[in-house]
Amino acid sequence: SELTAGLSKTEVSADDSFSWRKMRPPVSGIMLRRFGEKSPLGLVSDGWLIKTRSGALVTAPADGRVEFADDFRKNGRVVIFSHKNSYYSVLTGLATSDVLLGQEVLAGEPIGRMPENRAEMYMELRRGTKAIDPARLFNEP
Repeated sequence: SELTAGLSKTEVSADDSFSWRKMRPPVSGIMLRRFGEKSPLGLVSDGWLIKTRSGALVTAPADGRVEFADDFRKNGRVVIFSHKNSYYSVLTGLATSDVLLGQEVLAGEPIGRMPENRAEMYMELRRGTKAIDPARLFNEP
């Protein structure tokens, strides 16, 4: 997508050394759409769509660095983290974010809140520019 176009173009390797053992879902909630499922418009999902409670706390899914934290089109507040070995996590739909560009965060650290209405987070994981199924790295919320 346009938002992630500038990310590293590193190829996915089967024997990468990045450990996601500490990774956790950024919100708790109900899974509305999984990776690879089609939306009502027929678009294939590159991530997870999670319905959560109004004003829910959002946490960093893994240790990383904030690469983007701002409003983007109709996606609400978007936060992009870079992680080791060209991995990225993209969180959209936040109402607020409490992180700054370049800030280092730890897995589970609070980074923002969901809106009071339509509290749905879309989350993607990427290796370079390639979307990967979050289910490969951690349990569903």
